[in-house]
Amino acid sequence: MSITFTHLKYFHAVARYGGFSSAAAKINISQPALTRHIQGLEDICGVALLTRGRQGVVLTPEGEALLAATDRLIDAFADVEDVAASFSRRTLRIRSVTTPKLGELMRRCKERIPSIDFDVTISTYDQVLAALRSRECDVGFLTMPGEDNEIDAVEVGRYPFFAYASLDHEFAMADRISVSALSGQKIIISPRSRRSRQVFDGYLQQFDVQPETIQEVSSVETIWHLAHENIGIGILPYNGQVHVDGLKRLAFAETLTIPLHFVSRKKGERSRLASLAFAIGADVLPQPEKAVF
Repeated sequence: MSITFTHLKYFHAVARYGGFSSAAAKINISQPALTRHIQGLEDICGVALLTRGRQGVVLTPEGEALLAATDRLIDAFADVEDVAASFSRRTLRIRSVTTPKLGELMRRCKERIPSIDFDVTISTYDQVLAALRSRECDVGFLTMPGEDNEIDAVEVGRYPFFAYASLDHEFAMADRISVSALSGQKIIISPRSRRSRQVFDGYLQQFDVQPETIQEVSSVETIWHLAHENIGIGILPYNGQVHVDGLKRLAFAETLTIPLHFVSRKKGERSRLASLAFAIGADVLPQPEKAVF
């Protein structure tokens, strides 16, 4: 008699749910039938895989080893189910940081795949990356920190950083400033967990500039609001908004840009729809040769 996937699935359930009764309820099988399958698996293996105790089942060393292997098997089977389900899906799931490129991608995909629908969520860099890794989205936009062996990434633009000053601020008379002018100035900027903040901090370190971070804020609108109240100078990468009432947008004299990447899982791990969308985006979106604003 050979080991079957059913044997392993039932053993995994008993081990992970901590007992026969809870596992039987979760996988919708009678407890006696589940017990027979586990006994059959132990007969095939020729060793005891678990013992019953007052607190539930306890795995033997052989059971621990088998559980580690079945964890990988169950995860792989879940991936197979996800890929199979994607064959009939017509909704492209997109996670994205705020970018004008999102609308362009949707328009281009609709031109080439008229039946396509979209499920769009605006997220942070960390959330986009996590959604890709867990297969909760098909494609996305973010700034990659470097190469990633799970993710395909195409640079589709470089966006400049801008400073936003109240019309009452001394900088309001200028159109551009040097990054060195921020030394000693109070600035309002995104939290350190944001990729845009990490990139801008790198520029500050490069030019040996030390402003005073008066407030860390996640919301673009709140950064504008606080800058409007002259609490500090707002620092943001370009996001499509050219004019903000009550604020002077200042370019930097130096080239301070942040790259934007169009991303998906590696080829072979994407659904058919994700592969089509990634091919379209990689073909029509890239503009890495210049800053976009």
